[in-house]
This record gives sequence, C-alpha cells and structure tokens, in this order.
Amino acid sequence: MAENSDSSMNTGEVATENYVASVSSRAGIGFGAGVSELPGMLLPYRLDGKNYLQWAQLVQTFLKGRGKLSHLTSLPPAATDHNFQVWDIEDSFIMSWLWNVMQPDVSRNYMFLSTDREIWEVAKQTYFKVQDASIIYEVKTKISSTKQGGMTVTEYYNSMNALWLELDQYQKIKMVCSADAATLNKIMERDRIVEFLAGLNSGFDQVRVQILDREKLPSLNEVFAMVRSEENRRAVMLQGAFTDGSALVSNKGEGSRQRGGKSGAQGRPNDREGLWCTYCKKPRHTRDNCFKHHGKEAVLSKMGGFPSTTTRPSTQSYLSQKGQEEDGTMEKLEEKFSDITLLNSEEINKLKFFLKTIQDDGSCSLAHQDPFGNENREEDWGC
Repeated sequence: MAENSDSSMNTGEVATENYVASVSSRAGIGFGAGVSELPGMLLPYRLDGKNYLQWAQLVQTFLKGRGKLSHLTSLPPAATDHNFQVWDIEDSFIMSWLWNVMQPDVSRNYMFLSTDREIWEVAKQTYFKVQDASIIYEVKTKISSTKQGGMTVTEYYNSMNALWLELDQYQKIKMVCSADAATLNKIMERDRIVEFLAGLNSGFDQVRVQILDREKLPSLNEVFAMVRSEENRRAVMLQGAFTDGSALVSNKGEGSRQRGGKSGAQGRPNDREGLWCTYCKKPRHTRDNCFKHHGKEAVLSKMGGFPSTTTRPSTQSYLSQKGQEEDGTMEKLEEKFSDITLLNSEEINKLKFFLKTIQDDGSCSLAHQDPFGNENREEDWGC
C-alpha cells in the first residue's frame, strides 16, 4: 500500500509539473527560462524616471500580447488556489523582466517587492501624476518653442505629435456628452494645426497661406501630408536644377580646354577677318593699328599686346623687348619670364624653347606658332 501511495504521489507531482510547463509555454514564458531569454527593451525606452509614459505603454502592450496583463492590474489568487503555483511562476518571470527593462539605478528600488502588481503601482505613483500643473506647463512650453529649423517636415511633425500625445496623457480631459467631446476634439485639432504651421520654416509660407485661407481647415494628418508633399516637390526641383547646373559647368570647362588647344584656336572665328589697311594695303588690320604707319612700338604700347589677348603677353611683345636689349642673353630672358605669373610652367617652357631657336638661328620667321600652341597669323602686321 505504501508503494502504491508513493507511486500515486509521484504521478500527481509529474502531472502538476507537466501542467505548469504547458501553461507556461502557452503563455509565452518558457518554464525554467532565464532573464537573458526574456525579450529585452531598447535602451532609450528603459525606465529612467523621465520616460514613464513611453515605458508603461510598451510594458502594457507586451504583456497584453502574451495574455498576462492581469498580473499588473488584478490581485493574485489565494495561496490555496490550485492555479496559484502556475500564476506564481509566471509572476516571477514577469517581475524579473520588469527589473530588466529599468535602468539599474531605478530597478534597485523595486527589487524587494513581492508581485508585479506592486511594482506597477509603485512606479505609477512615483513617476505619473495626472493633472500635474508643472508637467503640463513644461510640455506646453516645449510645444510652443519647438521649431522646424534643420529638421525635415516628417521629423518636425513627429516631435510635435509626441509632445501632443504626452500632453493628452497628463491632462486626461473627459467629456460626458458625446457632442461636446466632438466639439472639443475639433478645437484641439485646430489649435494643433496652427502650432504645426507656426513652427515651419519661412520657406513654407506659400503652402501655409493656402491652408489657412481655406474656408474649412483640413485635418491635421491632411495638413501634414500637404506640407510633406511640398517638401518632396522642392527636393525634386532642386535636384534637377543641381543636375542642370553641373552639366553647364562641365560644358564650360570642356569649352575652355578646347579653346586652350590648337583645335580650339583653329575653329575660333577671328575678329580681324574682313579688316583692311588703307595705308599699307594689307588685310587683317586697320590704318590705326598699322606698324608701317605708326611704328610697331607705338601700336603695341597703345594696344598692350595683341587685341585678342588681354591676359597673356604676346610673342611680338617679347620679340620687341628682345630687340631693345643690346646684350640680351638667355639668362636675362629667363629672369624676365620667371616674373610672369599669368603663364603656367608648360607655357613658359614652350616660350623658352621658341626664343632659344631664335637666338640660335639669328633670325626669326613670323610664320611660327606662338608659345601657346595657337597659329599666329597676326605677324603680317610687321610687313
């Protein structure tokens, strides 16, 4: 008989353990699971004393999804109840999870409470106070001082909406009459539309005027959608303008490179075509710029170099300077060239090579190209 009694007791204990395991498994809290296996919470949402509303909403939502919200709102069953053991196991796991979703300096204040409901009630009494005038004042001050600034429209709207929701939780306005409640909701939505539009950057003045000029204001969500649509439209237009501007700059740069080469110089229209000198009967210059009539030095001094070149010294000006130097040497010419900051190193080397050829030959042919790679067809002025 004793063996049968022990056997029946063992069978009953095993049945109870199996029942507890099955109930715990259905509840989503594994039997024997550690704290590390419970779902965690992102650091910004762990209770730190300043974010109670967000923390409480996340805790309630999670436990409600697991069917265990009663652990926060209901009294525990009696110790003699046959469900007490299962409830106690679940409550212990939820309690350890609550400690884990608090900051360490906060959770230490709740370590010695016996149930989840006690933890929940103490936290609510400590960090949440309905109709707290100081908190309501703080939230409303944040709402009035929040501006878009460097935020996108979506970021700005989310910031404002979070403050509005927080204000609703602290104010807890309840209307008895449904008609009055609908009227109050319309007034609150109108005020929030005005607050949202007032904080937008000045670039949205046009869409702001369009919204406020309507006989009937759209809803807050519709206002947000309209402003965001305007922001997207501007972004697309600015992107298109930036692309067109980049292409224009690229084309200008390509044109400048072509003008610097031989092909650009040959393809460029010459502004001296069609000119005729009535003094020497030669083309491509006029009587006012004729070397024979006025002298080369006078014309060059008057023009400051070739008429087509305003920033670079011409070949003829260098040849004129060379002719005035009785004992000109290559060293002196190099010293002169080193002072010319408008030429790059490649152009200076070309010019040196050209003048060296002149010095070696003892004469020059004005049919040569100038040091910049352009065909110098103006040299017939000296004829």
